[in-house]
Amino acid sequence: MQLKSLGVATVLLAAGCYSVEDVRNTPPSLVATYSGQFDEIANCISAQASKNHAVTPQFYQRDRRATVILAIPTSHTVAEEYEVQQITDTTSRVTWRNAFVQSPGPNSGRPARQLMERCATPA
Repeated sequence: MQLKSLGVATVLLAAGCYSVEDVRNTPPSLVATYSGQFDEIANCISAQASKNHAVTPQFYQRDRRATVILAIPTSHTVAEEYEVQQITDTTSRVTWRNAFVQSPGPNSGRPARQLMERCATPA
């Protein structure tokens, strides 16, 4: 499966759109721990999300972490970010931020949780 990628220039969005920094400055909407390696989970999230979003995965092997940035394909507005951090040899923490969830409620992270659980087993 070929993933759509956003170039650095594309991430610099027009005024009024959400940027990666805007999303990173929002509080996490969901934080969960999963069994699995950070890179395998991030690759799976990228593949699953690429069905509906423009996806930019970034891997930081030395830090044992990855980020997966999701953008709306038609506008390239950054909508979500998954950060996957290896916390033990067998588990990773996934933090999900969403530009459009201002007050997280009990169901606000349901699609994100379902996507993550297609990629890894909760620890």
